[in-house]
Amino acid sequence: MVELKLCSKCSQELPLDKFNKDKSRFSGLSYLCRACTSNKHIEYFKSRKAREKHEAARYKRDYGLSQEDITRMMESQNNSCKICNCLITFEIKNPNRAQVDHCHKTGKVRGILCRKCNLSLGTVKDSIPRLMKMIEYLNEY
Repeated sequence: MVELKLCSKCSQELPLDKFNKDKSRFSGLSYLCRACTSNKHIEYFKSRKAREKHEAARYKRDYGLSQEDITRMMESQNNSCKICNCLITFEIKNPNRAQVDHCHKTGKVRGILCRKCNLSLGTVKDSIPRLMKMIEYLNEY
């Protein structure tokens, strides 16, 4: 006979293998089934606060930048892309979302760019000769 456990969220009695392990609980299993745990995590990451917290941690981890550093850089650039001067913001759903540009060799942060400019630099692999050839090509036509 299969042992069952009651999920605190959906109130379904499910087999024990439908629950994650949790050493802090007396039973050794989570109080939520895996499906409810998954939904809980999805809802959390959908929330704006969680996204902002996640982004701030990523900027700190990847570039060594605090939220204050980002704000200072944005203000020094008048909230615009350092290359094309279009207005940018760090809002998640903005098509002109600001991105931290950095040198892939040294890791040094160069500035904050719009998505298009940052992708363009990445596409040419930060190669000045390649950019010069592209300029010559455009001038030719």
